[in-house]
Amino acid sequence: MNLIDLIFPKNTEKDEPSRQDILNDALDIAMEFGKNWLMPIQERLKSKYPFLSENDLNSFNSICKQIMNESNVFVANKIGELVRSNQNIEFTKLKEELDKFLKVKQDWIDDKNIIRLLNQAMYYAYK
Repeated sequence: MNLIDLIFPKNTEKDEPSRQDILNDALDIAMEFGKNWLMPIQERLKSKYPFLSENDLNSFNSICKQIMNESNVFVANKIGELVRSNQNIEFTKLKEELDKFLKVKQDWIDDKNIIRLLNQAMYYAYK
């Protein structure tokens, strides 16, 4: 081992994705538009993370479906309340409210996925 390796040891943990990283990737995959729209994510997630077990893959798929559904319901209810009271809301404020709502149970969701969840939920709410 040389002096550089002693001063700056290699971080082998960085090479392994955290559960949070995998969950955010799973959610991103679950929200794909196109031919995979609303399809199970297990195969696609397995191709990215081949070390995941079948139980892990099924669990991630269920978690993502639940989050997407909860987001859709939250946004539809919020927009319904606003319409009934003849009020408006800015996108950033609605994003903050969805973020707060989701992170009570799922504190790992990153900002990119929150925005995507909101966009898709708004699509369904206005459809």
